[in-house]
Amino acid sequence: MLSHRLRYRLQLQAPVTQQNAYGEPAPAWQDIARFWADITPWKGKEIFGAGAAAHPVLYRLRQRHREDVQAGMRVVHQRAAGDVIYHIEALLAVQDRELHLLCSTGLRNDSALPADDSSP
Repeated sequence: MLSHRLRYRLQLQAPVTQQNAYGEPAPAWQDIARFWADITPWKGKEIFGAGAAAHPVLYRLRQRHREDVQAGMRVVHQRAAGDVIYHIEALLAVQDRELHLLCSTGLRNDSALPADDSSP
C-alpha cells in the first residue's frame, strides 16, 4: 500500500452502553483509534419510503491492516464542513497488509447513538 494515498485522518468508534443521569443504560460511542485511510465512493442507490427518499451511499475505506476493527463499528471523518459518519458494514483483508472497510452513510441519523435494530 502506498502511504501517500492514505490522506484522510479518521476516528474509529465502537458502540458501548453507558448509564444516563437516571441510571438507565444509554447507548453511546467510544473512541478506539485514529488512523489514516483513503476514501473512495463505491456505489449509491435510492430508497423510497414513507413519502421521502433516502440516498444511501457505499464507500470503500482503505487502510493498513489491523485486528481491532469489526462490522457494526463506525468511522468519523471530521471536516470543516461537518463530520461524516461511515457505518462499517463489512471488512475485506487484502494479503494481511491492507484492510478495506465497506461502509454506508446517509441511511441513519445517529450522530450520537448506535443504531437500534430492534425497532420494527
